[in-house]
Amino acid sequence: MNKLLLLMLCIIGMPALSDAQNAFQNISFERALQKAKKEHKLIFLQFESDDCTQCNEVADRAFADVDFAKKISSEFVSLKIQPDSKDRIQVGERYDFSERFGTLFIDETGRLIYTMRSTSSTPGSYLKEIETAYKRQRDFRTIEEIEKSYFEKNHKNVSDFENLIQAKTDLDLSTDLLLTEYTNLVTKDSLNSKRVLQFLIRQAPVYRSKADLAMRGSNNFKEAWYDLPNAERIEINNRMFRKSIKMAAMSRDESLAKSIAAYSMGTTTSANGKQNIYEKNMMSFYSQTRDTAKYFAIAIPYYDRYIQSLTPEYLKRIDSAAKSKAFKNPEKIISKPMEGGKQLQIRSARYTSPNSTYGNYLFRVANFLSNFDASNKYIEHSIRYARKSVELSAQPNYLHFLAVLLYKNGMKEEAINYEEKAIALSKEYRRERKEWFPILEKMKAGMPLN
Repeated sequence: MNKLLLLMLCIIGMPALSDAQNAFQNISFERALQKAKKEHKLIFLQFESDDCTQCNEVADRAFADVDFAKKISSEFVSLKIQPDSKDRIQVGERYDFSERFGTLFIDETGRLIYTMRSTSSTPGSYLKEIETAYKRQRDFRTIEEIEKSYFEKNHKNVSDFENLIQAKTDLDLSTDLLLTEYTNLVTKDSLNSKRVLQFLIRQAPVYRSKADLAMRGSNNFKEAWYDLPNAERIEINNRMFRKSIKMAAMSRDESLAKSIAAYSMGTTTSANGKQNIYEKNMMSFYSQTRDTAKYFAIAIPYYDRYIQSLTPEYLKRIDSAAKSKAFKNPEKIISKPMEGGKQLQIRSARYTSPNSTYGNYLFRVANFLSNFDASNKYIEHSIRYARKSVELSAQPNYLHFLAVLLYKNGMKEEAINYEEKAIALSKEYRRERKEWFPILEKMKAGMPLN
């Protein structure tokens, strides 16, 4: 990740990568799920960053601690997903995880318990997150017991029911059936009250569900909706669209998915924005239903437009705005005394280059398309997006991925060139990818990579 630090903290004494690897098992995600179920353990799944070498080095320092590594390997089914792992896309899709790095805690049923969205060099930071994950697991069980007890007693208390629904929403658990029961429980007058309407709105009910129709059918819905902050409304809409598209995909209801996507267009005013949000929702549907032909029919023109928008002028303008914002909102302001009683102010700001952000996005796009395209029918499109990612931000993983795509497409010499660059750069970044050496040798010998 290309970052400009106006005040830098140097990290020294990095441990060897092999020390950190001892905490993790060399197994697939599916195998990890099987083991977790058999051993009744949580899965500790760490995503390595695909473009931030320092982030990975920081995490390695924590896992190099022998006692901590033993704890992780004994208490959890632990695995690490590297940027070029085949599991990365499937796991990211399954748990709606789009961060560049982090740790997922998953229970034996495959349910996501907790997400740590950072890395740390100290075991203590991870231990705090582990305690949080265990607490959330206990909370899940408690909520299940409360829900069971509520329906067994059948006392139909609205306040208790709201608390149950909110508790499940806070834990990101499904509330669809509970919301249907709730709309049956409250009176018609209550459904017109601002408090009840905003309670329902904040649960982001599935599109066209009974709860959704009930709240949108109220004469007071618009007032209740627009009284919420804009940022909260955006988050609620995104949650509702995500849940609704997932529901449509589970039933393979394309007509419903198109209705959801069409409805989503009303959340933006620009013509380009309407087209983009419609296509993003339909791509999500076709991706989840594994409809390759219909997915690529939308995805290719969508991402082609995206690349065309990344003009040098646009990138320069965005870069300037990002720097300006970083300087206006510094992380630290340090004052140092000067001669004559004057004070020197040093402003520390963190800034991420737009080239890094867009390069990472296109790397992920190319990676996803390549994995989704089992027949390599659309490989030239994946290559185009991978080339652009390297042009914007030449990270070792991006170079390696482009090399593999080129080799699969019969472009041997260019593939070898990029693979050599990937290995050299990984060494320069102090994380030499020795597993790429045999891949390079296979390329030189003209052998299949798999």
